[in-house]
Formats: sequence, C-alpha cells, structure tokens
Amino acid sequence: MSMNWPCWNLARACRSSSETGAGDSAAIGWILSSVIEDLNASIDELVEWAAAQPRTRRARAEVLDRIAALLNDQWRPLIRFAQVNQAAMSDLPAGAQMQERMLTMVSVLSSPEDGAVQQFEARLAVIALILGSGPFLVGLDLTDEERATTAMTVATRLISDR
Repeated sequence: MSMNWPCWNLARACRSSSETGAGDSAAIGWILSSVIEDLNASIDELVEWAAAQPRTRRARAEVLDRIAALLNDQWRPLIRFAQVNQAAMSDLPAGAQMQERMLTMVSVLSSPEDGAVQQFEARLAVIALILGSGPFLVGLDLTDEERATTAMTVATRLISDR
C-alpha cells in the first residue's frame, strides 16, 4: 500500500485546520495513526520474512535491499514526518508502536549468538539506511538517490565481514 495518499490527507488536514483555526487534532491524530498502522504492518511483514531467511551474506544483502526499497518508496513520507515531528509522534499510541517496530527492524540482521560488535554493526547498517532516507539527518548536499546509494554502501560495508 502506498503511503502517499494518507500522508497527502494528513497534510491537507493540517492545512485545513490551520486555515480555519479549528485545529481538528482528533482527525489529524486519526489519520496519522492510520498511516502508522500501515507502516507497522509492513515492518511486521518485513521482519517475519527476514527471520525466515538463512543467515548468509546474500540473504542479509537482500534484507538491506528490501528495507532500502521501502524507505525510499512507501515509507519515505512517514519517516520524514516522524523525524521532523518527534514530539507529535510520541503523543500517539501508534507512534510508540512505530518506535517499537523500528527497534525490531533495526535488529533484524543480527541474532543473539552474534558477538556484541556484530550485533552493533548489523543495527548500524539498518540505521544507515534510515538516516539515508531523510536529507536533514545527513547534512550532505545530495539528491535522494545519491543519499540512498551512499547509505546502502555504508550499510553493506557494515555487514560485509559477517
């Protein structure tokens, strides 16, 4: 499911509320919660799929590819919104659920039997992809495509010695 439509509705609701002065925060919260629930479901699907994969270099690379594809497509608007509006996100139960899901996703490339360094590198690989999905976190003058490619290069290097 594409995240563009619900995010467009969220932006429209925010604009309407500010133009009318009504501040319909309940409607905005409902829309945002709905979008977050879609994101959470897609994270759950990704984590379930990743858990079923063999612990090989090729499988880890495929997991990174799938995360990057989602971050650079359907998740991009919500991830950017969440990065900019962390306070609003923390006020919503769905925002707390999103945070839990993101933590689960960050650990999808590691396993308990890995050493601390390997677990940390695996988590950093996913975090590199997340950072690469938003221009304001990296602070480099890159296009979305250049930033995503750079993030994937870093992520791949972090898991290459495993």
